[in-house]
Amino acid sequence: MDPTLAAFDRFLRNISPKPDELARANEHVRLVRDRINQTMPFLDNLGKPNQAERFPDNPHIWIDENALIRASVWVLGKSIIGSAARQTQLSPIEDVDILLILQCTSPIILNSWTPAGLLKNLSNTLAGIGTELVTWEGECVTVKFANAPYCDVFPAFNFANQRHLLFPKRGNQWYRGDPTILDGVVKTTDQVFNGRLRPFIKLLKYWNKLHSVGLKTFHLETLAVRELKQSGSLPAALHSFFLHGKQSGRAFLTIPSLDGAVEDMSQYLTSISSQEITKKIRVAEKFCRSALDAYGRNDSASAMTAYRLLFGLNFGE
Repeated sequence: MDPTLAAFDRFLRNISPKPDELARANEHVRLVRDRINQTMPFLDNLGKPNQAERFPDNPHIWIDENALIRASVWVLGKSIIGSAARQTQLSPIEDVDILLILQCTSPIILNSWTPAGLLKNLSNTLAGIGTELVTWEGECVTVKFANAPYCDVFPAFNFANQRHLLFPKRGNQWYRGDPTILDGVVKTTDQVFNGRLRPFIKLLKYWNKLHSVGLKTFHLETLAVRELKQSGSLPAALHSFFLHGKQSGRAFLTIPSLDGAVEDMSQYLTSISSQEITKKIRVAEKFCRSALDAYGRNDSASAMTAYRLLFGLNFGE
């Protein structure tokens, strides 16, 4: 194998999660899932509750202190989402995202409950797992363990007449979305592109972390899906990504979410942070261009030097 391509293979193995990390992550997810299974009723495939007899005192009725109603909340589904589902995690694994889809007996729950009330009930349900629970306002509940990874549990309501799931947001607001769409697109695109998308994403995520670029994972991975072409090597794909970013400037970062819920995923970026990101993209393009030029001259040593500026001194070891 070509020395430069062999170096990419070694580097990707080194930055990918190891078997013991994956086993620990699976065990932590199992603990969370078991607690939900043991304490909350769920709906069967016919949409009927099949654990009601286990809850004679209706402990599944969650109460928001600020709510006008008491509402029975059922678990409609739970699944791993995010980088773990897309198999684009880096080593060490820091967290695993779990989606908890809930069905409510009354749609007016959104007018009477607060996002904080939903998260408080979820936190009470998960109490006793791990070493600590952290509730992020308007977002999720994190279950911490003695050793990483942690589990971030995202609750969302499902309503038959809604296209998207409804997630808690700050204040009295809820937001619509479906993170499983990106998960499915990454899986399908990776298959169509002969297994090139996932390693491409991992390389971009490592660059993003190493250089403190500041792009959110969900945003960066969506950009990767848009930018990767169906043919070409990983080194060429990286240069194409950064070259397009260099040429397009701030507009390169603008992209809608694949679930159609967000028109511009880059809205969290300030003017200053956007300028810093585009500057780092230009620097990355320079490194990639230097590496490809050296590669074209059969100068593997110079190519490796350029890629180590991009990915750190451990590249290729």
